[in-house]
Amino acid sequence: MSVPRKHHHLPVFYLARWAGEDGKLCQFSQPRKKVVSHRKHPAQTGYVERLYEIPGLPPEKAQGIEQGFMQRLDSLAAMALRMLEEDDPRITREPQPRSAWTRFILSLLLRTPQDITALKSGYAEEWARRIPDLETKYAAKRAPNDPATLEEHLAQRNPDYVDQWAMSLLPSLIDHEKIKDLLNNMRWLVRRIGSDAGEFLTSDHPVVMSWTLTEPNAFLFLPIGPKAMFVAVNDLETQRMIEERSPAEQVEAVNRFVAGRAGRFVYARNDAALGYVQEHMGTKPRKTLLEQLATRRRGVTD
Repeated sequence: MSVPRKHHHLPVFYLARWAGEDGKLCQFSQPRKKVVSHRKHPAQTGYVERLYEIPGLPPEKAQGIEQGFMQRLDSLAAMALRMLEEDDPRITREPQPRSAWTRFILSLLLRTPQDITALKSGYAEEWARRIPDLETKYAAKRAPNDPATLEEHLAQRNPDYVDQWAMSLLPSLIDHEKIKDLLNNMRWLVRRIGSDAGEFLTSDHPVVMSWTLTEPNAFLFLPIGPKAMFVAVNDLETQRMIEERSPAEQVEAVNRFVAGRAGRFVYARNDAALGYVQEHMGTKPRKTLLEQLATRRRGVTD
């Protein structure tokens, strides 16, 4: 079996919703100050090579997260998205497709290159904080021929132990039961817009949400195509406010956040939004969930 090198943090099935008749979508990037656009097939963008690889393991095990977790997650999410697009009642009645879509949304909040960097660095810092106490225990039990320090001992046995530890936690973070239950129990709808209201953009940070999902007026938005957006809310009043808002205003508000929070890429069906993306790309940066957790952990321990 070939080793999958391209690990998509934005899956092909998702980006394909913006593809035109040529099978490609418009990718906006900002290599310097000027935003540039390129036509890309969904498989040619939204990935980093070996992003989820577990270092130091044999090839068949090193790709365990990508092959055994992410690919299945995305496959089930693709089916759930089709149900949403077709107003299939199974997305409401049946727990499997509903949970599949929830897991996909949570993965978008945790699987970006920024998140993986934060996950690894966060656990490296956590390990460094534990080392003094562990070194004391190691010294008390060290045999004469053992390495002088615990770090030397671990480095000899497995130099990738910290990154392996960090990456092994990613699936459990995405499958966090309490957060999954929270999103599963929200009210779901698809907000569709007409031809005269503009088009939704997406980006490498496409989820727009309130600071928490526990408040009555909490919300979560995810563009699922140029003319459709997934919406999750907690109460009927918030749902009605969203449904009654001007479609053009809704598109503008969501696009401002989606483009503003973009890290490397913004996507559209064509390059008509080039000027808009030039104005807004990267203007509203926000720490990812894992970056926020790392910051809080530092605050507690500093």
